[in-house]
Amino acid sequence: MSSGKKVAGIKGSGHELESVIRRVERITSAGALLAALEQLSRTGRKNNGDLLPWEIARIRFPFLDRPAGRVVSKLVQPPSDAVIPVVRLAAAARLLLGNPGRAERTALLALLAGSSAASTVRSGGLGMDGSDQLALINFVVAGLEKLSGSDSRVRAACAHYLTAQSALSYLTSGLVKLTSPTWRSGEAIPGVLRTRTYGDRGFYEFVKDRPELAKALAWLVILSETLFPLLLVAPAPVARAGLAAGATFHLANGRYMGLNRFLWSFTGTYPAVDYSRRRLRARLGLGGS
Repeated sequence: MSSGKKVAGIKGSGHELESVIRRVERITSAGALLAALEQLSRTGRKNNGDLLPWEIARIRFPFLDRPAGRVVSKLVQPPSDAVIPVVRLAAAARLLLGNPGRAERTALLALLAGSSAASTVRSGGLGMDGSDQLALINFVVAGLEKLSGSDSRVRAACAHYLTAQSALSYLTSGLVKLTSPTWRSGEAIPGVLRTRTYGDRGFYEFVKDRPELAKALAWLVILSETLFPLLLVAPAPVARAGLAAGATFHLANGRYMGLNRFLWSFTGTYPAVDYSRRRLRARLGLGGS
C-alpha cells in the first residue's frame, strides 16, 4: 500500500508540474502574440527615420558581416525581417489557442525562443528590455521541461528556476531604486512620466504638483519590488494578494508607460512562483497552502 501511495504521489506531482509549465507557456505566448502584431504593424517603416534602422542595428553584431553570420544577416535584415514576427505570431497562436502535444510544444517553444533571439539581433539590442529577456527565459525553460520526459525532479527544477529569475528580477529592480536619491525623494515619478518614451501627460499633470503623492508612489514601488521574494514564504491569501498587486502594477505600467510586454513576461512566471511557494512552505513545515 505504501508503495502504491508513493507512486501516485509522484504521478500527481508530475501532472501538477505539467499544468504549471503549461500556464507559463500560455501567458508568455499571449505577450509574444501581441508583440508580433505590434512588429507587423511597423514592418513597412524601413527608411532612415526608423527608430532602429538596420544600418545602425547591425553595428552591434559584427559577426553578421562574416561568412558564418551571413545566413542570419539575410534573415534579420529588411525586407526578410518581416518573417520573424510572422513566425512568432503563428507559434504563439498555436500554443495559446490550440492544444498541441509535448513534441509539438517543444518545437513551438524553440521557434519562439529562436525568433526572440533573432529579434534582439535585428534591433541591435536596442529597444529591448527586461520583459524580452524574461520571455526568452520562459520559453527556453519551458522547452527544457519538455525534454526532461517524465523526470519530476528536472521539471520541478525548471519551475524553481523560473521562480528564482522572477524573484531576483523584482529584488534587483527594487534595490536599484532604493539606492537612488531621485527615487527615494519621489522625483523619479514625475521625471519618468514627463518623458516622451515612457510618459503620460495626464498622469504627469496630476502628480507634478503633488510631491507627497509622488513620494508615496515611489516608495510603494520600491517596497513592493524589494519585498517580492517574501511571497515565497507567505500563506496563500497573502501571496495571492501580492501576485494580484504585481499584475495590477504591470497593467498600470502598460497603460501609463507603454510597457505592455512586462505584464505577460512577469505574470507568466507567477504559476511557477506559486508552485515554488507551496513547496518551500511545506519544506519549512509551514504548510503547503
